[in-house]
Amino acid sequence: MKEVVIEKNNTLLSCLNKVLSVSDEELKIVIPEDSILFKQKNNLKIFLKVVRNSGKLFKIETTSTIGKEFLKELNAEEDESPVFHDFVEKNEVLESTEEIEAPQHEKTKTKFNINFDFFNLKDLGKNSNKIYITGGILLLVVILGFGGFYFINVRNQPNVILKISAERFVKSFEVKLSSVSNTDIQNKVLRVSKISQNYETSKEIPTTGKVDGGTKASGEIRFSNSTDKDISLSTDKKLVFKDSDKKELIFYLTKNITVPKRTLTSTNPDTYVNGEVVGEARASDFGSSYNISQGKNLSVESYESSELKAFVFYSFDDGLKTSLPAVSEEDLKNVSNLAMEDLKQNTQNLNQVGNVFLRNTQIYTVTEQKFSHKLTEPTDILKLTQNVNLSYLQYNEQDAKNFVQALVSGLVPEGYELYGKDLQIEIGVLSLNSALGSPNDEATGQLTIRSYKMPVIDSNSIANNLSGKTVTEAKEYLDSLGIYYDIESNSLINILGFPKDVSKINVSVENQ
Repeated sequence: MKEVVIEKNNTLLSCLNKVLSVSDEELKIVIPEDSILFKQKNNLKIFLKVVRNSGKLFKIETTSTIGKEFLKELNAEEDESPVFHDFVEKNEVLESTEEIEAPQHEKTKTKFNINFDFFNLKDLGKNSNKIYITGGILLLVVILGFGGFYFINVRNQPNVILKISAERFVKSFEVKLSSVSNTDIQNKVLRVSKISQNYETSKEIPTTGKVDGGTKASGEIRFSNSTDKDISLSTDKKLVFKDSDKKELIFYLTKNITVPKRTLTSTNPDTYVNGEVVGEARASDFGSSYNISQGKNLSVESYESSELKAFVFYSFDDGLKTSLPAVSEEDLKNVSNLAMEDLKQNTQNLNQVGNVFLRNTQIYTVTEQKFSHKLTEPTDILKLTQNVNLSYLQYNEQDAKNFVQALVSGLVPEGYELYGKDLQIEIGVLSLNSALGSPNDEATGQLTIRSYKMPVIDSNSIANNLSGKTVTEAKEYLDSLGIYYDIESNSLINILGFPKDVSKINVSVENQ
């Protein structure tokens, strides 16, 4: 048994359509409390009469108190009203849910005899019950008329799908892609857009350079001046010690000093005492080789030993040499290149909704970069932050399709057309035109079209020829065209045939 649920917002007509459109002969009809069928008892009378005359066996279930009362009253009126004679069995309204099942019988046509004397105003008081019943019958006729109109004019709209074997169509052209010129079909110029975007990217790498590190030896040097003038020594004056291998070890004062001139102590003969001073010095480089002991002699840059002597007054020690990782020239180049490669990898797909990015039109320009360390500076890690401007070309998909359809219209054989649903467009860039102000304002590209071509089908003419035909006649006509086809429709077409209204017949073409 098929269950049919009436919605509370269904009209009387839609309630009837919902029940009559079900093909099952046995139905359970569920009616909610707020249904229009329970707003007036006459609505329920008309509904039950139409369903009964359809020949279906049915039950009615409801939880509505008013609905239960209406059903009981209909039982009581069964013998009094010729309209509802023999409609339901007595005492068939249940307490929990209401069920009405029509007895099994042969489908018969109902003849309605309407006596228009019922509308005699003189007898209005006497025949008010007849007027009420006759009005219901007239409403029923109107409902059935609208229902038939709905099924014939709305439901009967067949779709005819023509299946054509299309042939592959592939064509390539060389075109100019320009962001500064308009689309020109004759000269094969497609207008594209130039996009400019700014990115910030960063990269860090381990350093590969080496630099000496450690501690520099320090000590004190006594200077002896044998001249008649004071000698001033600055911190950049070289103090040289030669080791046993004749290797020069350089020391520098930690602060400027002045070595006083010699002093005359006696005459006949003249006797002098050299002017002396002690200054702190530090080795110029790391390493234990700079740890020299007390009493070792040094030479002073630009002075002879007969003028100025220097020797270790307090031993140099704590000199130590180690090797530290540092920034090399190659590190600076590598981190910059790797940061750019990362950005290029992350900008491989720049497609936007409705727009296609043209590969090989990108230009990356570094506008600013900052390294965390300088060349030869000791560090394990070198980090770079870059600001980069990226410009590239893109084309609009719909503009390209319009361009292609106009460009190839003369190349498709007569009597054929492109099957637009499968149209594919590929544009590859062959070279950038650097003659303009910007190197990617224009480019030369290859446009490749992949689609199908199929015979031109006049859908309107076919729909006109199908108008008013039976299904058999329609199939004979379509068979004569030598085309595979499908007819999609409801069962009404088998009874009524194709509608005469051409607008109700939809003819479409598909690639087989």
